[in-house]
Amino acid sequence: MDQTKTLRLLILNDSLSEAERLISMLHNAGRPARAQHVNDEETLTQQLQDKSWDLMIAHDSTQNLRPVTAIRIIRRFNKDIPLILLTDQEGTYAIVEGMKMGAVDVVRLDEDQHLLQVIQREMDNILVRAQRRFAERRFHDIERRNQQLLDSSRDAIAFVQDGMFLYTNDSFAEMLAFGNSEELDCMPVIDITNEKDQLKVKKFLKDFMLKGSEIDTVPLEFNVLMGDGSERPITFDVCKSSYDDEICIQFVVHQLNADTQELEAQLEQIKYQDLSTGLHNKAYLLEILQKSVDRAGRGSQNSALIHIGIKDFLDTVKNKLGVAALDIVLATIANHAKTLTPPEGTLCRYSENSFM
Repeated sequence: MDQTKTLRLLILNDSLSEAERLISMLHNAGRPARAQHVNDEETLTQQLQDKSWDLMIAHDSTQNLRPVTAIRIIRRFNKDIPLILLTDQEGTYAIVEGMKMGAVDVVRLDEDQHLLQVIQREMDNILVRAQRRFAERRFHDIERRNQQLLDSSRDAIAFVQDGMFLYTNDSFAEMLAFGNSEELDCMPVIDITNEKDQLKVKKFLKDFMLKGSEIDTVPLEFNVLMGDGSERPITFDVCKSSYDDEICIQFVVHQLNADTQELEAQLEQIKYQDLSTGLHNKAYLLEILQKSVDRAGRGSQNSALIHIGIKDFLDTVKNKLGVAALDIVLATIANHAKTLTPPEGTLCRYSENSFM
């Protein structure tokens, strides 16, 4: 963590002068601090409720508010505020007792350089914990969204573990003519497999878990016994996956109707299109550019790349025409640029106010 970041510090000490010495030491060491001296439960509780704090530095002999009580209050508020304990005592006894109490470290009172190193370490640790909490929240949010996508997908999707269905979505149950996905929960895959294909499916599932690629998808076709008593051949796209933190096999059947195919074609079309100007976008440019570089490397074709940047574009348009006119002006410039582009050329919008 940046050492110039202001340290939000609680100081627990019976001596106000010692608290002021600590603040002065931190400033002299180039470590700016916004500190608050606390010496009773009421003050500490109020500070924890009103503001955010990074660290607490406490003296182990403080009487007005014992460090162990301060740690208990901090934990009650569920705050990530490490406590560093200062001590006058020699030897390891005070260190061991302080860390048993819950302090992250115990430092001799006159060892300022040691204290500065401990502060930096704990600030780095706070940052790591904050990043981990953020990552966990993002992970759980992504898991929730993925579950919603699985449940609502028109593709038939199932997860298989140890030869049994761990999860199936409604589309999968509908494809197999079952009333709902719950009817397939924990059902062995063999139970929906035609007898003549059972040996093949068993061997496939066993070999795939042991030797299957982590990234490749392979087809598996067998005659499926449908929920309504009929039978039909189905080809599943099979890959390794995980569900609820369990390693498993994923079965997918892509179900494309006419509307879906049209939508996918439209999505493919706009994937490389800048919607404001109708030109190709940066992603398309990079793809074409890579191909041009490859051809030039083989000596089969030379190409030129021209960058068109519009000076003071945003300020000029805002001041003269207003923000609402930005897209209109961009589209006008794009249309003019098209007339200057040779038939074999590719015109793309590269950034907010530039083209290539």
